[in-house]
Amino acid sequence: MNYLTEHLSFYVWLESHPRSTAFQSFWNYLLVRNNRAAFMGEDGFMYWPVWYTVPNDDLRRLLGEPDAKRIWEHRRRLIGEGLIEYRPGSGGQSGVYALIPFERGQTRLQVIPQGGGEAVTAWTPYQNSARTAAGAPPEGPAEQRAFSSDYNHINHKYINAKEPCRYEGEPPVPYFNQLPMLTGEEMERLSAIHKDDASLVEAMWALKEQKKQEEES
Repeated sequence: MNYLTEHLSFYVWLESHPRSTAFQSFWNYLLVRNNRAAFMGEDGFMYWPVWYTVPNDDLRRLLGEPDAKRIWEHRRRLIGEGLIEYRPGSGGQSGVYALIPFERGQTRLQVIPQGGGEAVTAWTPYQNSARTAAGAPPEGPAEQRAFSSDYNHINHKYINAKEPCRYEGEPPVPYFNQLPMLTGEEMERLSAIHKDDASLVEAMWALKEQKKQEEES
């Protein structure tokens, strides 16, 4: 998947399907966590796993919802809209999520990670030629939904799925747009200033952007 394409597509979808701030924050956080779980396949491409874990404690802290029932209600709405799939955990373990991509052409493939090991189910753009595990055929395309983005219309920027050649000593080129995480102290400071969800989320992103710029300067 492509982070920017999914992010922009979600807000195009919201124009005709207005939803609460909590609903938007939940989906955006799942996108960030899916992005963070990306791994490199043995073919040198980066892949987003279909299934990944998100602890409930993280969701409660982000959404400001101490009640587990409220988290369940937000999750149920996302499932009802066809935006995610969810498998509950057992024995006190966190559940796993699957973010359903807006971009057409996505398929679920069994991808072997770089270095070998068991195949991982991942979202693979149709233009990539992924190597699948022996005896593990593709699971099929993403579920059809009422809204599906046209990749070239939503995000027409060139994306190189492989890392370009680097000379020795040069820093690696990041594959995805990922902003720095906020510390607990930073979150407490922002929460004390911004009492409503919308302003808190905006302040969080602004601080992350600031930290990113400071790291790059």
